[in-house]
Amino acid sequence: MSKIGNIDIELNQDEVNYFAQTNPDWGLKVGVNALTPEQALAYARLRHVGKSDWERTDRQRRVLMSAFNKVRQGGIAEVLSIANKSLPYLTTDMTDTKILSYVTKVITGGMTLGEQYRCPFEGTYTEQTLRKGMEVLVPDLAANAKQIQMDLYGRTIVGNTESTSSDTASAGQ
Repeated sequence: MSKIGNIDIELNQDEVNYFAQTNPDWGLKVGVNALTPEQALAYARLRHVGKSDWERTDRQRRVLMSAFNKVRQGGIAEVLSIANKSLPYLTTDMTDTKILSYVTKVITGGMTLGEQYRCPFEGTYTEQTLRKGMEVLVPDLAANAKQIQMDLYGRTIVGNTESTSSDTASAGQ
C-alpha cells in the first residue's frame, strides 16, 4: 500500500472510538478520512469493533476497493509501474508478462470490481465454538458451490442434474 499512498475510507463512530484509544495521535474522525498505509492496514485488520468477522472482511473489501479505484485514476503508466514493483512480492506460476497483460486489460477495458459477495453465503453455514473465544463458521460446501455456480453462470450442476435461475425461482414459489 505504501506505493499507493493514502486512501479515502469512511469510518463509523465505533471505529473512531477504537482508534482514539489505541492510536490517539492519528486524530481520525467520523466520516471520510485519508488513511495512511499504516492506518489502512490497522483498519483492515481491526477485529475489536463490530459483529464478528463479517465486519472485518467488509473493512478489508473497502480498503481494496479504495486502493483499486485510486490506482485506476493514475492512468495506465502509473498502474503498470505499481504492478511491476509489486511483482517480487507475489508467488505464482504465471509469468510477470502474463500478469502485466492482465493488469493492462483491466485498466484499458474499463473493468471494475463490480458486485461483491461473501462466502459462505447467508444460511449456508453453522456457527461453532471450538474452545473459549474461538468461533468458526462451518460451511455447507454443496450449498455454497451451488450458489457460486448460480451467481457466476445463472445455472447449477449438482450431481447429474442441471437447474437454471428461473428453475430455482419457480421452485421457491
